[in-house]
Amino acid sequence: MRRLFMQHLVILLVLPCLLLGFTLSPLHAEMISTADAVSITGDTPYTRVAAFIERQDVQQIMARQGVDVQDARERLQALSDRELLAIANQLEKLPAGGDGFGAVIGGVIFIFIVLLITDILGFTHVFPFVNR
Repeated sequence: MRRLFMQHLVILLVLPCLLLGFTLSPLHAEMISTADAVSITGDTPYTRVAAFIERQDVQQIMARQGVDVQDARERLQALSDRELLAIANQLEKLPAGGDGFGAVIGGVIFIFIVLLITDILGFTHVFPFVNR
């Protein structure tokens, strides 16, 4: 009985570690030239915000919300330096890439597997298709 319990405990501890590897994406690093580094840091807040407004996905979202792209460009030109800096800093703080869909799916799968295992072990009775 104790051995069976230990086997199930090991499964419960190892499975989340294995699933964690599927939800995290690896980071990629590469060398950049000095010219690239200077051009990255040499961007002004205006160019960063203007480049953001010119993105196709941003323009689609603005159109769905009833914002005209030309009006947004005109408003951008009318902003003060302090306002531009605040907006550019907010853009840098936004999460990079994706909308978290993979993390949500990974969390749902993790919860399903934990409930399934506890159902098989007899601790819960969530799924009617599990024979204890």
